[in-house]
Amino acid sequence: MTRQTGEPIRLLCQTLAVSRAGYYAQRHKPARPRRMQDQKLVEKITPIFQESRRTYGRPRLCAALRRAGECCGKNRVARLMRQQGLRAKQKRCFRPATTQSHHGLASAENWLAKVPAPVRPNQIWVGDITCLPTQEGWLYLAIILDACSRKIVGWQVEDHLETSLVTEALKQARERRGHAPGLLHHSDRGVQYASSAQRALLATYQIAASMSRKGNC
Repeated sequence: MTRQTGEPIRLLCQTLAVSRAGYYAQRHKPARPRRMQDQKLVEKITPIFQESRRTYGRPRLCAALRRAGECCGKNRVARLMRQQGLRAKQKRCFRPATTQSHHGLASAENWLAKVPAPVRPNQIWVGDITCLPTQEGWLYLAIILDACSRKIVGWQVEDHLETSLVTEALKQARERRGHAPGLLHHSDRGVQYASSAQRALLATYQIAASMSRKGNC
């Protein structure tokens, strides 16, 4: 307030439909025990949060408080963190790289960009690899998708990224769908797809190889 007449407070009370007596009563009301406890808890939470370099979220803050002898609920800690604007930094989750394109193997031309869109199944198959987190570690899934039907026609799961991951997926697709003259197999430039074993298998099945341009999956 810049003036001592009380006019700004009277105006605010009128605007909010609050009596001046009620405003002053609330202002001078003693702090409730719960609010006082919250303030003491904030005084303990803040230094722990800062010492963690702003990486502790609610679970680790609760654990640190309990180790310090402070018993508090997780919802209460979360509420106080929100009120104080304490947000933990999010670490990037580790995810293994499934594409290793820095190799000396030859790459196929990008025929997919030159042929028309498929109008029936078994014209274009698209292969890719992804990783799956499990309780026993990372697993790797290679799939082959029919570009027309959008169905998975072959797949293989392994705990490694060897060439057999993609060759077994291709063998399964071939067994399920049979031979289709003029079939195109498109993938990225990963070492598994550029390997001699994969290219030999494509040649045996009379399937044309196609790969995306560098840097474009």
